[in-house]
Amino acid sequence: SPNEWQKIKEQICELQGKGVSKFLILHGTDTMCYTASALSLAVSSCTVVLTGSQRTLEDDDFDGFDNIRLAAEFLAENDTTQNGVYIAFASEIIPAPFCHKQNASGLAEKILQNNGDFVGNLSRKRKDKSDRGDIPRR
Repeated sequence: SPNEWQKIKEQICELQGKGVSKFLILHGTDTMCYTASALSLAVSSCTVVLTGSQRTLEDDDFDGFDNIRLAAEFLAENDTTQNGVYIAFASEIIPAPFCHKQNASGLAEKILQNNGDFVGNLSRKRKDKSDRGDIPRR
């Protein structure tokens, strides 16, 4: 909710004042894209990565550890030229303003590039990034 986004922003700004410039936020996947988009408008001069898990720890295809590892590696390797808000999910680092959740019941995240072109479906590893799926071109 907007109140929660404001609290996260305030915590980030407070920690920035203490010299912290990189943030990893664990978040539920149903509203992660909303939070990431809101934060991309609210924070600057830092790198924020949100991640979570589509599956529970008990599931054979639990993805949480891989997503957290991806987010941590991105933050560790990131320099200040990549400030912004990102989502680390399904082997992808996604700029926050260009992501939305397509399907809450499965691994069906969709990613849009700056120009609105469809890049791919996060539910599978892509061999062919020209896959356009069911999102029409603008």
